[in-house]
Amino acid sequence: MVKNGMPFTRLRLQHRMRPEISKCWTTFTSNQTGNHESVMNFDSIKGVARNMFFVDHDESEDFLEEGKSRSNEHEAKFMAASLSLLHLQGYERDKSQS
Repeated sequence: MVKNGMPFTRLRLQHRMRPEISKCWTTFTSNQTGNHESVMNFDSIKGVARNMFFVDHDESEDFLEEGKSRSNEHEAKFMAASLSLLHLQGYERDKSQS
């Protein structure tokens, strides 16, 4: 749409992502969005070595014909265990930690 001359506004300062995530974003795009000072002082996440990480596995996905979607039971179990770990660190399920 931009190449076809549609008017647009580009985000120049983001207020939500940890700097580790926004840095990753700029690696894949030419977008040079800056970080608002409010995200520069987030506490480190308790119970993990880093605030951002990637999980690599070779467990296959299931294809759901009705929704033309995919699911991965291994990833779901990993996330459930990760959330349990965060709960053990004192994070509550019903409150956001910002």
